[in-house]
Amino acid sequence: MYAAKKDTKEEVVKEFGYRDLPTGVIIGKSFLREVKRYGNDAEFFADSPYHLATPEIIELEGWSLRTKYGYIIENPERIPPTPYRGMPGLFSIRDSLTEH
Repeated sequence: MYAAKKDTKEEVVKEFGYRDLPTGVIIGKSFLREVKRYGNDAEFFADSPYHLATPEIIELEGWSLRTKYGYIIENPERIPPTPYRGMPGLFSIRDSLTEH
């Protein structure tokens, strides 16, 4: 999980229990169990505990729900912030960065 240098909103940071979150760093790891497509908003928001995109975060970030995909994750774990150059979307990192 990556805290982007750009567009990391303070309200979202607080939602996940961080204060003064450094950006441009990896802050956690998890297992991507499924990329799920939803038929409607109700289905999407019913799974919010699994993909972490609540109606409030969607509105705050200005995201569109036209395609309604959710990344269903398992075993999220915080790790010490590790500097890393991110990129849009999903990206792979070296295992050595998350072995804590």
